[in-house]
This record gives sequence, C-alpha cells and structure tokens, in this order.
Amino acid sequence: QLAPLEGDIQFGPVEKDDIAYLPQQNMVDRSFPITVQEMVALGAWKHMGAFGRLRSKHKKQVAQALQQLGLSGFEKRLIGSLSGGQMQRVLFARLLVQEANLILLDEPFTGVDSRTTHDLLHLIQHWHEQGKTIVAVLHDLEQVKSHFPHCLLLSREPIAFGPTADVLTEQNWQRARQLNEAFDENAVYCGAH
Repeated sequence: QLAPLEGDIQFGPVEKDDIAYLPQQNMVDRSFPITVQEMVALGAWKHMGAFGRLRSKHKKQVAQALQQLGLSGFEKRLIGSLSGGQMQRVLFARLLVQEANLILLDEPFTGVDSRTTHDLLHLIQHWHEQGKTIVAVLHDLEQVKSHFPHCLLLSREPIAFGPTADVLTEQNWQRARQLNEAFDENAVYCGAH
C-alpha cells in the first residue's frame, strides 16, 4: 500500500490479484451497514468486479466459507453486531473466498478468544499444506514457535530471517530489545547512506 523508501518490491510469479490481505480489525469500519454474507462475498471481487453479481459458484463458496468458519446462521447479521472473534472469522471467510496463493495477515489474533485463535491457526496450517504462502505479523512468540516454520525478526530493522528455531534465539531477542529500547520517536530522521 505504501511505496518503499528505497529499493523496490518484486512479486516474482505472484500476480497482484493473487494476494489476499487481512487488515487489523481496527482498520475495518464496523458501522458500515453490511451483512456477514455480503462481507464474505467481497472475497469474490476479482471475479465479479464492481458491477458484476455473485454467480451460483460464488454463492456456494461464500456458504462453504461461512460453514467452515462456524458462521452458519450469521449470514444476515450486520458486521457491527459481531464480537471480535466472530468478526475475525468473517474476515478469514472472505480470505477463503479469495482463493489467493499469497495471504498477508496483520496481527490476526489480536483481541480474539483462544477458541477462535485455535480454529484460525488450524486454517492457516491447512493453507500451508496446500502450498500457499502466509505472511503474518505476530507479537506472540509462542504462536510463532508453534505454528510458523520460518520467521523474520524485526525491531526497526531486520534482525534475523530463517527457520524459526534459528531466528528466535536469546542473542537475536536481546538485539531486538536493545533496538526497541533505544528508539526515540521524536528523533530527527536521518537516512542511511
């Protein structure tokens, strides 16, 4: 969404429309009058466009996604009436309908109950088994260690990247803490040369 300060982004074999993005929940306007079914159906956007309509194939995908995420019976509810866990399930159902091969998750478990977290981690594991690439921003190190085989440790700069067990070492974690503690948000910006 933002242009890099330097360098460029190369997508390789992935097309831009084959990328699915799950924003943080606070980025979703829950007051917008849209139903659960309509929100999940937005996952079919790349197939139907702005003026298209849902075909029976897409309606079936939406129904299957709602069922898979335990939301059958919620179709006509407005998203503003949902709990945090229910809303996160809706957003994951939308990802299912998108059928993307690269899935970007921004803090997908923040403010979500443990049962929903468990169910969503199971879905992520299923995606991984299907060969999809999942990039998730997480702060819970135990979740990373338990469910993500590779990770990138960041703290204002890249600290380490690779197999999770090799990255989340005490030495790397101390380096990350040092960079975080030394951070001054009021400091004058100076670009690296």
